[in-house]
Amino acid sequence: MAEMSSRERVLKAFNHKEPDRVPIADIVHNIEMIEYYSGEKVTPKNAIDLTCRAIGKSMDMARHFAAPTFLEPQIVGDEDGFVYKKEWWTGQILERPFKTTKELSEIVKKDIERIYKAIEKAKLCPQATLHIQLTGDDFETPQELYEYFKMLIDKMDGSFLIAPENLVGLHTAYYRAGMDLFVFLYDEDPQLVSNWLQALNDYEVFRINSIADPKLMPIAMVADDIACNKGLLFSPKFLAKEWFPRAKRLIDLWHSHGCKVIFFCDGNKWPIMDDLINCGCDCIAPLEPASTMYVKDVKEKHPQITMAYVIDCSQLLPFGSQQEVEAEVKKAIDEGAKGGGLILGSTSEIHPNVKLENVITMYETAKKYGGYAK
Repeated sequence: MAEMSSRERVLKAFNHKEPDRVPIADIVHNIEMIEYYSGEKVTPKNAIDLTCRAIGKSMDMARHFAAPTFLEPQIVGDEDGFVYKKEWWTGQILERPFKTTKELSEIVKKDIERIYKAIEKAKLCPQATLHIQLTGDDFETPQELYEYFKMLIDKMDGSFLIAPENLVGLHTAYYRAGMDLFVFLYDEDPQLVSNWLQALNDYEVFRINSIADPKLMPIAMVADDIACNKGLLFSPKFLAKEWFPRAKRLIDLWHSHGCKVIFFCDGNKWPIMDDLINCGCDCIAPLEPASTMYVKDVKEKHPQITMAYVIDCSQLLPFGSQQEVEAEVKKAIDEGAKGGGLILGSTSEIHPNVKLENVITMYETAKKYGGYAK
């Protein structure tokens, strides 16, 4: 079989046809990996170019692009009193400017107003953003975000980025509020929270319509963290009312633009697998062994769905041996690759604690053992 381009390979897998080999997709948040695959020492000045080169050398498709353009953590505040810690590859909220549901409700009302004002002005909205260093968090317009993605993809030597990720809205809301206050506020004022979730969802519709381009980015990702290793974070009744219709709305919209859609949520998704598939997603990710999401089981029970991000990065890649990594990659290929529908990579990211030798082993095994003309 002739060697395929990264796009051909990924789309074949999504269409459940066998490409030349199993595609590889991942997140690159590891300086050692960047330097190994780019062949140069990373500096803040060359970080973007080298990260793009490393992606082009190692994988077919990437997401959550970040480059080590700064190395020391940054502490920043915003107009509302939120305090954030930013690292080159991640971020988190350190302080929230409220301690009661009454104080939170005032922020939520302001957020809803600011979200719709941003949509009206065709601007990106920081109050509708996670602030975890997702690609382009600090841009002002969707056009700037689109141009940045185009520039990055042009540097990747045939590999490409998943389109800017879209959160359904629930994760954005409970992360901004803090889970406890989010739940308490929903109990006290469910309509306000529902209006907030709708505003966040409307904002993602605006973003999708502003940046969708299947020729540049044929794969999209709709995401929300609604599960943990043991099961769901929210009740099925709540999700049926406040989440599934909004998730389906985003998936349908991406499909209308001609893109395939990955649904990404950490944790045990078994209780809602049928519902997720009924939403229309083409791919479900990640499949984490710690959450009993095994490749073999998903392939047997849901052969129509594409599987992605299946090699454990919480224990195996940081602490396992090269032999163990090789064995897990071969197992995933044996259990999931037949007939297409498997995209291989870590269950979340190549984070700073992942051992370089295990990254190399994972990708090289996938390329050598994952060929369909064996």
